[in-house]
Amino acid sequence: MTTGTSDLEELRNRLLDLTLRNNLLNYKPSAARSIEIVESHLAEIYKTLVIDEKGMKFSPAEKDTASAPEEKNIWKYPIFSKSSKHTDFILDTPYTDIELRKKLYSL
Repeated sequence: MTTGTSDLEELRNRLLDLTLRNNLLNYKPSAARSIEIVESHLAEIYKTLVIDEKGMKFSPAEKDTASAPEEKNIWKYPIFSKSSKHTDFILDTPYTDIELRKKLYSL
């Protein structure tokens, strides 16, 4: 059974959504679904993540000293040093450590 050109085109259009419904093409940053990265070079981030296929870590701007001790224990986050030789694998954010942990957890 052969498929007509119009049928093939319809299947292709249903498979590849190029409309505004596609969230990958129509991305809008939101407070709940986005993490802001500050003082970074996009070309270097792209090279590290896509070309070199290496991972990166998020770094909070500061420690949250105002949070309750119970909240700090709930949101465990690995500690790493910015002074290490792999500082190019760190993405700086404007959030406190507790805010960053909550954002990463919700994502």
